[in-house]
Amino acid sequence: MLIDIRLAREQDLPQLPQIERAAGQVFASVGMPEIAADPPPDQAWYHARLDAGLLWVAATSRGN
Repeated sequence: MLIDIRLAREQDLPQLPQIERAAGQVFASVGMPEIAADPPPDQAWYHARLDAGLLWVAATSRGN
């Protein structure tokens, strides 16, 4: 499995809040629950950054 860092696409946006929440749980496990409790941005935030070319994702892809 390879990891590609690429500009986000429209179809990536629905998964991003779930990924943000999962990432926040790491902070809860090390004694920083206030970071874990911070809600992810709303879809308008993601769309604005997508439209500006400022939103990147790490995505898995199959190797050769």
